[in-house]
Amino acid sequence: MNQYPPRFSPTVAFERLQRDNAFLLDVRSPEEFAAVHARDVAANVPHTDLAARLGELPRDRLILAICASGNRSQIAADTLRGLGFARVSDIEGGTKAWQAAGLPTTILRKVMPIDQQFRLTVGGVVLSFTLLGAFVSRWFLLGSGLVGFMLGLTALLGICPMLNVLRKMPWNRVPKEGVPPPAVLETS
Repeated sequence: MNQYPPRFSPTVAFERLQRDNAFLLDVRSPEEFAAVHARDVAANVPHTDLAARLGELPRDRLILAICASGNRSQIAADTLRGLGFARVSDIEGGTKAWQAAGLPTTILRKVMPIDQQFRLTVGGVVLSFTLLGAFVSRWFLLGSGLVGFMLGLTALLGICPMLNVLRKMPWNRVPKEGVPPPAVLETS
């Protein structure tokens, strides 16, 4: 039975990290983690990989899960509780709330989140096809329809080639384990 509240505010979580030697688990993607994270993170294990990486997590310490806004960390905490971890909570509001509270944060890269890059790219392509269709030839409007079709298809198939291309762009590359990270831009 979990003896801790399901969620801690960032300030209470920080106190627990200091006082109780809690284990701070960031459950965001490596790209998100590489951009910004709470300074005292013990491990970065995406929430989708938790079941496969249970051996990296302590069973004898309080685990505090954190993500960007609190949604994935809540899912991760529930998953860990379901897998028999008794001492698990998550941080309400995630890394955004952690930063807003003025808690220690490391910013390694100032990069737009990859999902935002994706939306910007797709929006730009659709807008371009629409403008070309309005001012050059109506045939360009088929391009907007094709983009919509491709988005639907990628959702059904669970793959997204454009996201894979964006992940390979130099500004989105995440250092491999064992490779020193780039210089820290900011720390608070």
